[in-house]
Amino acid sequence: GDAYEVGSAKPFWNDLYVFGTEKQPYMVKISGSEPDDYTQNVIFKEPWATPNTVVDSVNDLWFGNANGISPISGVQNYGDLKTHLASTQIYDKIKTHWDSSTAITGYYSKGGQLLLVMPTYHRMLVCHIKLGVKGPDGKTICYPWSEYEYYRHELTSATYKWTANGD
Repeated sequence: GDAYEVGSAKPFWNDLYVFGTEKQPYMVKISGSEPDDYTQNVIFKEPWATPNTVVDSVNDLWFGNANGISPISGVQNYGDLKTHLASTQIYDKIKTHWDSSTAITGYYSKGGQLLLVMPTYHRMLVCHIKLGVKGPDGKTICYPWSEYEYYRHELTSATYKWTANGD
């Protein structure tokens, strides 16, 4: 059979999703309990991810790469179509700042927020998963994004000082 290099793998419910690399993109879903069930059959040919860019959001599995951020449900609903990525609104930032060796995603479950950090971009990008806009067919077609900016460089001991007041 064909050999596929693995970029990332993540269990989700009773399945294992395996993602290819940027040079050899693919996604497979491994299900079952017998060795014959573990054969990798490529189900999509465009997705790829790194270990730091796949995150479980309880109800979905999200992955990121230089093309954007997407839930596996979006890939399953729309196939390899790039027009349905959850990150269309921020694609310019991803295109400019993505580095597969340093990009990291996380999930803040209390807020329903997917967090994306790209060290060359000075803000954290946040996808509000729970606030997704649904289309006429009931499927989510758009997610709102926001940016959090941290001023750590301004809050160092070298720049912070106490000032006494007259009270």
